[in-house]
Amino acid sequence: MNSLSKSTVFGSFIAVIAILLSGHAAVTLFPIIQYSAYLLALVVGLLILLSLKNSRVTTQSVCLAFFAVMIVCTLVTNWDGTPFYYLWLGCLILSAYGIAEIYSFKTVASFYLKTMTVLSCIALVGYLLVNLTDLMSGLPLFMNTNGIGYRFGLIFNYIEIIPTRNCGIFWEPGLFATHLAIASVFELILHEKPRLSRLFLFLICIITANSSAGFVLAFLIFMLYFVLKAKKNQSKMQQLLTFILLVFCILIALNFDTILEQTPLGENEYLQKLSTDSIFSSTRMNAIRHNLSIFLKNPLFGAGVIKVGESIDYVADTSTSTYMMSIFGFMGIGYTLLWIYGILRQKSFSFFSKLLLTVIVLIILNKEPHHQLLFSWILLFYLIKSPQKPSLTKEHEGRS
Repeated sequence: MNSLSKSTVFGSFIAVIAILLSGHAAVTLFPIIQYSAYLLALVVGLLILLSLKNSRVTTQSVCLAFFAVMIVCTLVTNWDGTPFYYLWLGCLILSAYGIAEIYSFKTVASFYLKTMTVLSCIALVGYLLVNLTDLMSGLPLFMNTNGIGYRFGLIFNYIEIIPTRNCGIFWEPGLFATHLAIASVFELILHEKPRLSRLFLFLICIITANSSAGFVLAFLIFMLYFVLKAKKNQSKMQQLLTFILLVFCILIALNFDTILEQTPLGENEYLQKLSTDSIFSSTRMNAIRHNLSIFLKNPLFGAGVIKVGESIDYVADTSTSTYMMSIFGFMGIGYTLLWIYGILRQKSFSFFSKLLLTVIVLIILNKEPHHQLLFSWILLFYLIKSPQKPSLTKEHEGRS
C-alpha cells in the first residue's frame, strides 16, 4: 500500500475524482459521477485500515468520529428508509480524511495551485472565444436536472443563458470564483514572495465570473496580501504604507453604498447586490433565516435530509453553515466551529490575518453547498490536522 499511495497512477486516480467531486460541471450533468465517492472511500478506507496498527488518536481522527456520530444520530432519529444520502456524505468525509492523512498539505496545495493556474488560463481563453467569436458554439449542449443548458467541453464549459459569466470547469460562476479565491489564499500563504502574475490571473478570472461574493472575496484577499506583508522586519515606512492601505480598504467597505451611488460601478448588477439593502433582502439571507427556523424546530438532531429537502426554499443549501444545522441539529454547528478552530490554531498567522481568513472562509461556506464538495472537506481536515502527526505514508513533496 505504501508504494501504491506513492504511485503516479494512484495519485492521478485521487486527483481526477477529487476534481470531479469538488464542483465540476460534469456532476450536475451526469449525476452518476457522484457514485465515485463510494469507490474513493473504499480505496482510501483500505489504506486507513492497513495503517491502524501504527496510528493513535489525533485531532482529525476525533473529528472524523464526531462527523460519523452526527450522521448516525440524525439517520436513526429521522429514519425515512433512504439512508443513501448519509452513506454518500460519510464516504465523502472519510475520503477527505484519508487524503489529508496520505498526502501533506504542501503537496496538495501545490498541485491545486498548478491545476487552478492551468484551468484559469483555459477558462480565460474560452471566455474570450465565447463572447467575441462563434468558435465555442459548437460545444455539445447538455441539460442538467434543473433544465439549465451547458455547452460542455470537460476542461471548459459555459452556461448557455449567461455566457458573460465565466464558469471554467465548474457548475456555476460563483463556485469558480470560490476556487479562485482559495487558490489566491494558497499562493499568499505558501510563498514568501507570491507570484503577482498568478494572483493577477486569478483576479481577472474572478472579474469574468461576475460573482458578487467573488468581488467581496477578491477585496478581502487584497487586504490579506498587505496584512501578510506587514512583518516585524519591515521598515517604518513600509509599515506606515501597509497601515494606510488597510485603512483605505476599511473606508471603502464602510462607504460602499455611497461609492455605488456616485460612480459607474453602480451600473454593474452584480456589484449592486452588495449594497446594504440588497444583502439583507437577498436570497442567501432568506436561506439563512429559512434554515435557522428549521433548526429551531429540530434543535437536537435536526430535521434530516428528506424533511429539509421537502421544505427547501431560497436555495437554502447554499448556506452550508445553517443548512448543516437544519439537517443535523446542534451537532451541525460543529461543522462551522471546526473551520474557525482550524484557522485560529494556525500559529504562523497574526491575529488580523486569522480574522480575515475566518471572514473569507465564512463567506465561502455560505455561498455554495460546500458539504457536497470533496475539496472543502479535505481542506477542513488539513486545518484541524495535528501538526506533529506523521502521514500514513512518508511525505512526497516532489510529486506535486
